[in-house]
Amino acid sequence: MTQVTIPVADTILNSLNMNTVEIAFSMRKEFALKNFHEGKLTLAQAAAFCGMNVYDFISIASQAGIPIIDYTIEEVDQELAQLNGKTSGKSPLEGIMGIKVNITTQELVEIIREGRAGE
Repeated sequence: MTQVTIPVADTILNSLNMNTVEIAFSMRKEFALKNFHEGKLTLAQAAAFCGMNVYDFISIASQAGIPIIDYTIEEVDQELAQLNGKTSGKSPLEGIMGIKVNITTQELVEIIREGRAGE
């Protein structure tokens, strides 16, 4: 594993009122959020980079306004078809999160609009 060292002036540490562990975590979190949002890191990679599980990373990404699933309507249709077993191959969501559903695109849109996505 590679380590990166970043010098930080004591005056900055004092101004931030944070210790080095807190600063390191904050930097890792912001880096992971940025690179996940830009598509450079997967959800699992970003979570691991922060030293947290995927569900906790989903929570901080949601708080930061970063979408976890950023699909076009066509991609949602394809994903739902895979999840519903209408196409061959394992769905990425099923592989990552163990999700198995039987819903339509319209039902998914309604769930998201009603704020029931976390249920």
